[in-house]
Amino acid sequence: MKQKDKVLLLRDFLESKEYEGCLFPEFEMALENIEDGNIGASALYHLDNLFFSIFEHIPRLDAERTLFRFVGLSAKGEDKGEKWSGENCFAFNDLKDSTLTLSAPKLFNDPMDPLIKEWVKWKKNHYEVKEDKILYRLINLTLDKIRICCLVDPLKGKRKGVTPNVEDCSPLMWAHYANNHKGICIQYRINPTVIPENENWIIRLLDVEYDKQFPLDGNIPFLDSLRVKGGCWRYENETRLILYTRDSVDDKGRRRVKKFNAEAVYMGYKIEKEKRDYLKCLLKGSGIKLYQMSFSEVDITALEAHRIY
Repeated sequence: MKQKDKVLLLRDFLESKEYEGCLFPEFEMALENIEDGNIGASALYHLDNLFFSIFEHIPRLDAERTLFRFVGLSAKGEDKGEKWSGENCFAFNDLKDSTLTLSAPKLFNDPMDPLIKEWVKWKKNHYEVKEDKILYRLINLTLDKIRICCLVDPLKGKRKGVTPNVEDCSPLMWAHYANNHKGICIQYRINPTVIPENENWIIRLLDVEYDKQFPLDGNIPFLDSLRVKGGCWRYENETRLILYTRDSVDDKGRRRVKKFNAEAVYMGYKIEKEKRDYLKCLLKGSGIKLYQMSFSEVDITALEAHRIY
């Protein structure tokens, strides 16, 4: 069996003591470095190569997909009491610069997402052998090189050949991810030619799985540990744009990726006037369609998008 045909399971880390001659040479070399006391750059280098190789073998996007991103309109400095400014708004800057901002998993509001985050922490705290504790600490450091943007594909696995629209997305997305309808939803048409890569970073799309369990014994593929969520989240129809980078990462946990042009923007039902006016000026003449969400006149439980320009 070739290395690329072998699926790395989380339990493979648990069985590290039996790994002489394993199918993951980079993992074996990382373990040897740990046992020899070389727990700095050397061990991290081999774990980095292992994770990079795993991401490299995720199938590339082979067809165009229309995806949606629900986001609030927070701005840099707001958490320190500074006045909101459109020039410092993360989402508006993405629109202006044709970028997508990906975040470190440690910034996610759900402590169990992705599940590997808590699993690694739990395992590190339940081992008594020094080398095992070191291994899980280094794995955690390597995971910090991952950046994720959570997107929605409302027709995932459903109608083929049909372009989805924002009304196909669950209305709950506005409440849960667009600041209680005060934020926006950005529509992207993503195709294989717009996803940039180089020798130091890889970007792939991974659909979230809602039907798989996450056993504590680690009998789950490593990649699934980044995308498995409980069935209660099924309404999200989430797919993840995941980046793994060999470059140094910043402490703020964000990474902007270029060449992601928005196709349309939908303003939440309760968007504030200042932010609505700023957005209208920002998009005027850009070719990006702008919509305002409102409740349906025939069904108060449904939302409708009304074109502004």
